[in-house]
Amino acid sequence: MRLRGLGVSCLWLDEVLTAEAADRGPRFILRYTLSEVGLGPLPLSFFFEWLSRMAGRTEFWLRLPSALFGALTVPLAAAVAWHLGRSRAAALIAAALLAVSEHHIYYSREARGYALLALLALLAFWLLARSLESNRARGWIALGVVELAGLYTSYFFVFAHAALTAWGVLWLLYASARRELPRRELLRRAAWLVGVALAATAAFVPALAAGWENLAQFQRLHSQTIYSTEVGPWLGQTLRAWLP
Repeated sequence: MRLRGLGVSCLWLDEVLTAEAADRGPRFILRYTLSEVGLGPLPLSFFFEWLSRMAGRTEFWLRLPSALFGALTVPLAAAVAWHLGRSRAAALIAAALLAVSEHHIYYSREARGYALLALLALLAFWLLARSLESNRARGWIALGVVELAGLYTSYFFVFAHAALTAWGVLWLLYASARRELPRRELLRRAAWLVGVALAATAAFVPALAAGWENLAQFQRLHSQTIYSTEVGPWLGQTLRAWLP
């Protein structure tokens, strides 16, 4: 469902921006991410589109990474459901519901970062749940990497980042109330949870600061004719060709 007819429809505005950025390569994508005139979502996904465009310069190849990310999210949803409920039925139901979800299919067929966002959010939750139980360093480090990747995929991951931290705190409070773990083990898990959250947030600050500036820049976009960076002229020309 996510691959059928993937290259039939033409690109729309946001996908045009993706195609333009992907065609210009990683160096431009990095400057676009942190420039004062870039627009969200943050284009970590642009790197995957860039790699895909090396195989072909059609709509199909541009959208293929999102379709693959969407397909990978289905078994991951089953893994998360099984981990929470230890039920094969729950895992199958979760996978089936996501597999036929109209909204998930739609965004898995769009050359933007939303399918990757969903994949990383689910993966982060799965890693957090496993790390709280096992308290292994490699699990916590993997969680930090995935959360940072999510933050650099879309600003919307900020909500997932906050929710994951809150869920971890609630898990620790519940475990403490039921005396399921020694106090030392709880403190170790709490230290990892807070450390991962703070590290990912700190690494995201440069892009967040640029994104704050983006809001003001976007409001002045129509009135600007000359930009001071390489990214500015490209963005202005592309949007002026599409916006009324």
